[in-house]
Amino acid sequence: EARVDSPSFMPSPGASVRLAGLSQNISLNGCIGEVIEHEKDSGRLCVRLADGQQISVRPACVAPPHVTAAADRSESARRFEAEAVRLDTLTPHQQGALAQIDVACSPHLHLRAPAGAGKTFVALHRMLATLQPTGNTTGGNTAARESEEGARVLFVARNEALALFAAGWLAR
Repeated sequence: EARVDSPSFMPSPGASVRLAGLSQNISLNGCIGEVIEHEKDSGRLCVRLADGQQISVRPACVAPPHVTAAADRSESARRFEAEAVRLDTLTPHQQGALAQIDVACSPHLHLRAPAGAGKTFVALHRMLATLQPTGNTTGGNTAARESEEGARVLFVARNEALALFAAGWLAR
């Protein structure tokens, strides 16, 4: 545990600290406070606790606060999804993959590629082309698409989030 007398932790006024090693006010050990000032006469620190109480402690009785970091991935995912849903242009590599799919003219397709290669995006474009045969879509075989009236697609996703993303993209 880092202490104020070690070079790794030297709190200045305004710094958050955790009380540790108090022998008289044992119940305050573990409490978080803010350093108000260094008392030059005594060499102690004046620390204000969350309840407003101010105490004077030896520098050896403070430590850095335990830091717990948490990330709300749902906000990042929401922003990513909002941007991804707006995508509508395939990269040249993805256009090539879609053209190969169109040339194959197979009613069954299993698309595999490394993570981040754009499998979902290519699959969504192919699904859209199948479901909207007369629509203007990216890629090759328009005649094959026009013959797919009443077509259905099955999109199998590894997780619910991906399935919902695909449904949202197709519904836009």
